Amino acid sequence: MTTTHPLFQITAIPNSGLGAVATAPITRGTLLISEAALFLLTADFLTTAAANAGIAAKLRTLSPPQLHAFLALTNAHTADTTHPFAGIVRTNALPCGVDAVECGVFLTCSRFNHSCNPNANYCWNEKTRQEVVHAVKDIAAGEQISVSYLDEEATNYPRAQRQQRLKKDFGFECRCSVCSGDAAAVAASDGRRSEVGRLDALVGGGRLMMGSPQKALGCCKRMLALLGEEGIQDVSLYRTYYDAFQICVAHGDLARAAVLARLGVAVKVACHGSEAVEDELWTYIRSPEKHRLASMSRRWATKVGDAKEIGSEGFEEWLWARAR
Repeated sequence: MTTTHPLFQITAIPNSGLGAVATAPITRGTLLISEAALFLLTADFLTTAAANAGIAAKLRTLSPPQLHAFLALTNAHTADTTHPFAGIVRTNALPCGVDAVECGVFLTCSRFNHSCNPNANYCWNEKTRQEVVHAVKDIAAGEQISVSYLDEEATNYPRAQRQQRLKKDFGFECRCSVCSGDAAAVAASDGRRSEVGRLDALVGGGRLMMGSPQKALGCCKRMLALLGEEGIQDVSLYRTYYDAFQICVAHGDLARAAVLARLGVAVKVACHGSEAVEDELWTYIRSPEKHRLASMSRRWATKVGDAKEIGSEGFEEWLWARAR
């Protein structure tokens, strides 16, 4: 089976079933697809005993070609012979946003294969009520397009734990470039990811931000370096920039806060598209003082006009001058 789209085709991938392969060079930030759901479900359809009956009702609304395409999707839960429809949905459904109460089944978006170092990112666009996939790296023609099936926490697990999660939830052993490296490469990757998880927990707790902001900023700087070493260019970068933004804005450093907001928004636009960027994030680029944490302390007081231009000589040193 081969299905062609403007920038990629869905085709057979050795040892991986069907997957998406780029048919032309794709640049970071490119929208690959915006797809309406075949059908939407409330999240409890994945766990309740009534799941199969509820999903069957949805399937009766589909055309014969749509039903055939749904039944052709992978079911990683074949051991549960009582609920085959629910198994397909559990394997392929995508959440409709953060903390979503709905999930959707998408015939094309469900065909993107997993990588622990993906070159694309999918997310729900609430404005269009569609699932969108953007390239988060430059992708060469003939290269497979991959997304991550793991949540933020599991992304930072060591290889063995990631494999366990993927096997349990999706029924496959990951053979991506990160997981198939030699022992030394896997150990180095595990170390970087574990350290990102540890630092993220330190910063996310909030106490470090107010009690030792220099150290908190240092954690952010280190996370960005580790993510760079891993080759990760997805929303993990945005979350780290936003943490650093909050640290600076809380202590009155509006110059660095404005720059960090701009860097974070640039990542989010590349990963999610400009439509998905919340209005307040654009506001923080111009007026970081409008953030709820602004100037809880004045220890680092600066003005937005004091900011150094991104990419200018000495920019990185200036941006992280307060980190330790």
